Amino acid sequence: MQAGARTLVMSLWRVGDTATAHLMQNFYAALLGHAAGSGGPLDVAAATRYAQRATRMAVSAHPSAWGPWIVLGDGGWRLL
Repeated sequence: MQAGARTLVMSLWRVGDTATAHLMQNFYAALLGHAAGSGGPLDVAAATRYAQRATRMAVSAHPSAWGPWIVLGDGGWRLL
């Protein structure tokens, strides 16, 4: 944030590679509007929620896989 980033998506604790890869693929798909049922490009906060739900359904329902991801800063920011 000090270096000028408007928004950060970060994890509060270490997450396994499989869950992280799944979450990030869904996050960027939603951010770009390529995610199924997203209705077009989403803002950062909505894309994070979308990716967390997708990870919870496909990888693990345990919160340790999808729960630590947070948005810091402007969650309403859109890529497109």
